[in-house]
Amino acid sequence: GHFKFSTSFWMGLLKITVPDQPANRCIRRHIPSTQYLLTELQQDEKQVAGELHWYNSLNPQTLEVEQRNHEAKAEQLWQEIQTLDQDIQEISSQLGEIAPAIVTKLKLFKWLTKEQTALRRKDVELRAVQNHKVSQKQSKDTDLDATKKRIASVANKLEQHRTFPLSDRQGELSRLKQSIADKTAELDSVTDRKRRVDKEIAPLLREMENLELDRGYVESALEVAEDFNQRLSLADNSYERAMIHKECEELFGEGKPGKIISERQWKISQLKRDYDKARRRAEQVAEKAARRIDKVIIDGNNLCYEGKDFIGLAAIEAILPLLSRMYEVVVVFDSNSKIRKLLNTDDYGLHKRLASFAKVHVVAYGQKADETVVKLASANEFIYVLSNDRFGEFNDKSAVKKGRLITHEVVNGNVFVHDLQLQAAYR
Repeated sequence: GHFKFSTSFWMGLLKITVPDQPANRCIRRHIPSTQYLLTELQQDEKQVAGELHWYNSLNPQTLEVEQRNHEAKAEQLWQEIQTLDQDIQEISSQLGEIAPAIVTKLKLFKWLTKEQTALRRKDVELRAVQNHKVSQKQSKDTDLDATKKRIASVANKLEQHRTFPLSDRQGELSRLKQSIADKTAELDSVTDRKRRVDKEIAPLLREMENLELDRGYVESALEVAEDFNQRLSLADNSYERAMIHKECEELFGEGKPGKIISERQWKISQLKRDYDKARRRAEQVAEKAARRIDKVIIDGNNLCYEGKDFIGLAAIEAILPLLSRMYEVVVVFDSNSKIRKLLNTDDYGLHKRLASFAKVHVVAYGQKADETVVKLASANEFIYVLSNDRFGEFNDKSAVKKGRLITHEVVNGNVFVHDLQLQAAYR
């Protein structure tokens, strides 16, 4: 019999996958590695800070007094032990002297005499005293060992304190604090960049998902149409073929599987092209959004015109507050007097008008701003140029070679920097 496909059937055939964008993947890898390095730095800082706290909290004079007290105690204990040794030896001699005179119980009558009773009592008393002194000596031996260990421990602390590399550890702590501040700022920056990338490419990723979903539907329909076509080729008679055409029409609204196959194949090709376009746009948007930009060098003269009309500093003054919130900004002007003459100002006047948001530099007399702009931007990989000039004569400089050039549009009283998602009205 005939059949129709439910939504769950179509969905079950789909395998939607959206490729991970290289720029965003790089950022996601960078976040945990930065967090790991930050944790290591914080642990190192804690250790060095602990060492400095130990050094600052330890008073050498107090330790020296403690050391002398321990040494005096050790000397006293040693003398007391020597005295106890002598007493024990003397008691041993006395016991040795009376031992031969004491008889056993076998000589009962002599054993019961007053003399033997007195000797035995003296023997017991001497042994009791000797045991007590032996116990005292053992206690003092233990105390002396502990005192010697305390003497060694205090001596070790004094030596560590004396040889502690104070200036080195203070410098190390200072460097670690700066590294932690830098790494924290880097983590904040890369996290912000990831959020920016995610936000920018989210609509494109949804578009890609929808295109994949549509292609899945079309490919599934193509499989069914091809199945109808296969059944037609295997049909035994015109009645079976008529029933297959009817079943195909009920499902697709078209009874000819060949036509459906042709239409679906064309549609799949179109969806693939649209998907590839969306993917390329997503990669381009992600690449731009993922960029780390620390500083922007503005080609000042370039931004003083709307088309051929001179507009002075209006566009620069409009866009600078937005740029300076995110980046360090330097505005570079040519040395020729045209701009200043048109503005009716001098170098000081340029600085005064723009210095709240950017550094201002007017190149030396006889020089062009282009070379200075490109050289400043080539100092490191995180500096970009804002200009519509392509700087073709400076292709050897990294800012130009690596494409760190951002264009702008000045039109109808607005300045646009599309790459940075910025727009400002200047009139």
